[in-house]
Formats: sequence, structure tokens, C-alpha cells
Amino acid sequence: LESVGGSRQGLISSYQGYIEQVYSTPDPKEQVRISRLLLKTGSKEGEFDFINGLAFYSAEQENGETVDMVLAVDRNNSRIQVFTVQGEHLKTVQGRIPGGNIWFARPADIAVSDEGIVYLSDQNMEQPRVIVFSSRFNPLYSLGHPEMKSPGYIELTEDEFVFIADTKSNQVFVFGPRKEKLAAEQSAMESARSEEPVEVNPSS
Repeated sequence: LESVGGSRQGLISSYQGYIEQVYSTPDPKEQVRISRLLLKTGSKEGEFDFINGLAFYSAEQENGETVDMVLAVDRNNSRIQVFTVQGEHLKTVQGRIPGGNIWFARPADIAVSDEGIVYLSDQNMEQPRVIVFSSRFNPLYSLGHPEMKSPGYIELTEDEFVFIADTKSNQVFVFGPRKEKLAAEQSAMESARSEEPVEVNPSS
């Protein structure tokens, strides 16, 4: 993911151009082929195997500095990569933990609330859902429905209603805000974890 002019708007324009070129072709195999031509393909940090969604998030660090970040869904590598808007790689969040849980298998889209809560749609055929993470990518809860088959694009409103477009059932699922429950779950999750959490924010 290369920076364009070192600005958020430049990165958005670059991604929009990428989307226009890739999705002008309806054939999924051709989409992947074009994507690989436009981006550095691979499984190493900073490489991709088909970007399927981006989210932008600004976070204030302990030193008071605000850092603008880009969260990129690396679909075929089953992971999320986190960058600064200047293109510096910060973190990789794996959907499949070796010897551990599978958090997500076929990530599709990503969105981040103003509070840093991360929403990720997963088109895993066995359990299609949207997983909700804390700003440190600790899993909090999931959003699902018996008729949800392949959750794709996510949109958040300012009051944190969640809109999820399902590409197979041709429906849009709407979930209300869960701020009180979220605060309790996040607090419990953060205090219960013994291992080092996966930080989204760069260390200050």
C-alpha cells in the first residue's frame, strides 16, 4: 500500500481508482488478476492478495500526538494490515491463529467507529457474521442473523447503527448501537487477557 502525497485524501483517491479498475470487471478471477497487477502480491508484511476493504481511523497517542491509520482487509491472506497514511506498516492481525482460534476466514469489509471499535464482515460459509473488536483487536462479540449468508459492505452511522449488505441473500441487516454492553464487554475482555494484546496503534 503506497502513500499518495502522504495525505488521507490522496490515499482515498488512490483506493477509489483501484476499486474502479478492479470492479469494472464482474468476473471474480479477473478481479484478482487485475488486483495482483496493481499491487505488490504476496503474504509478507506490506504485501497483499486482494484488498477487499479499507477503513481510516485517527487515534490520539499517550504523548498527545494524533496518528492517522489505514486498516486494510487482505482477503486471500485472511488478515488485516494496519498502516499509517504515509504507508508505514504498523501491525498485522491474523484471522487464523496457529494452534488457536479462527477469528475470521474470509474477511470482506471493515469499518471503525469514532471510538476505535472495529467491525469486520466475515464471509466464512460455516459462520457468516460481522465480528466486533476492541481498538486492540480483542474480539468482543459478533453480529449475525439466520438469514445472513454472505455479509459484505459495512456502514456505520454517527450514532453507531450498523448497516450490513448481504451479497447472497440480497438484504441489508441493521443493528442498533450496543454502547453500554460494549463498554462492559470491552472492560472485561481487556482485564481478562493474560497475553500481550495486538495493538492497532503504533507505540508512542
